[in-house]
Amino acid sequence: MKKWMKLIIAIVAAVFTIFCCAYQFFYYSSFKRIDLSGLQICESVDYSIDEINYKDPDNDYIFGTLSMDGKAVTSYPTKLVLYLDDSDVAYAIPVKLSNISADGEVIDGANNEGLYADKTHFEILLDRFSGFRNSYKIGFLIDRDGEKLLVKTGVMYKYSDI
Repeated sequence: MKKWMKLIIAIVAAVFTIFCCAYQFFYYSSFKRIDLSGLQICESVDYSIDEINYKDPDNDYIFGTLSMDGKAVTSYPTKLVLYLDDSDVAYAIPVKLSNISADGEVIDGANNEGLYADKTHFEILLDRFSGFRNSYKIGFLIDRDGEKLLVKTGVMYKYSDI
């Protein structure tokens, strides 16, 4: 009886682990369609899109900095938004956020918590084969304590299968 119990526990644990990993992968690697019509446009966010790298044959890499009212936005869930000016439909994907130290060094991982920073470093890896074939503008969707703020940058991004 003990062998069967151990086997059942191991199978349940393996299925749960696979489910969690699959959920994380699909949540963080794919775009979600969102409606922009009810979102508040935020003007108080300073941003810099430092690089849009098209060199990798499978992915595009975008990184830069964000700050809101002179403070880092690391504690707020943030998504990159691809939008068109003439549409209320956009596509969002979560971004990786890290603080920037006073020396300009990107602080990542466990050392990121509790660090005072005036800017946040963001980075995102976009799959070129997601089905989008258009030029979009880049924006950000910041969830500040339940209040969703939309930042429209106007920076163009060509999403294609180059």
